[in-house]
Amino acid sequence: MKCLCCGKEILEKASLQEQETQWHSSCVRKFFGTASLPELDISEDTLTRIATESTNKGFTVPGVQKKMSLHLTADGGKPRLTLVNYPTGYILKPQTEQFVALPEAEYLVMQMAQKTGIATVPFALIRTAGANATMAYITKRIDRFLECVPDDWGEGYDNVVVGCTVENQEMADYRLPIFLSLPIKHKSIIASPLLTAMNLMPYLDETIEEVSVGGESGVEARPCDYDWVLALREQCIAKDVPFRFHQTGARFIKDGRMYRVRRCHQLSQAHKANIDYKIGKYLVPETVRFEWKESDYHNKYNQEAKKT
Repeated sequence: MKCLCCGKEILEKASLQEQETQWHSSCVRKFFGTASLPELDISEDTLTRIATESTNKGFTVPGVQKKMSLHLTADGGKPRLTLVNYPTGYILKPQTEQFVALPEAEYLVMQMAQKTGIATVPFALIRTAGANATMAYITKRIDRFLECVPDDWGEGYDNVVVGCTVENQEMADYRLPIFLSLPIKHKSIIASPLLTAMNLMPYLDETIEEVSVGGESGVEARPCDYDWVLALREQCIAKDVPFRFHQTGARFIKDGRMYRVRRCHQLSQAHKANIDYKIGKYLVPETVRFEWKESDYHNKYNQEAKKT
């Protein structure tokens, strides 16, 4: 049996609490700052209702995965995670009907990222309560960034780019002031899924190396208007910040007409728009301040694929 946080084995001599929760006590203290794993006591009906409300307000992963905010309380000494409909300390991503084991898949991908040396925010799996308990993915928000970086982070790593996602003006005004204040050497703003027009001008300073914009994918994707994309492009040009239009999304509005764009064409259609600004080879911003080598983009598998 492995810990749902660090992924390491839970030994037979582990405490009863560790065996029942499938969390190391040390992982609980590091992730939540509590002596015991906080209780996540929610019903499926509540989970679905609040997830839908959060999605309608724009708090969602592009495509299919709903997410919601959790507030950690310790009333009466018993730590508890409470679902709220505003941004706070933790993010919960539950199971979806469309795709089986999506939280587990995201957890696995994040573990793979860590194994390759990519810096990640703290993440874990946590069980919901009740007879039909399921796994949910939990992580921390950007405003807890400094609690999540390695001890030797300092002013940031030369080879790590950190992006902050914003989907509407409310989230931009909440997240970006925090993001700009953080010790990060390479910063990018990811306006995706773009759900409305935004003014990013106050946040486009010399520390931002790129703004990448895209619409939402998935069956229930919300529309992305090309006018919003162009407006952000003009803001980037005015501030001389590299701009990239990386995907149209599934429902794309241009000149007042709605287009349904298949997933396989969303990247290529954005590229055909030819509106990127200061984006160079390999779709890397021309202003990046660290070296990119040919070998970073080619390996023996790519070369073998070309030969065949």
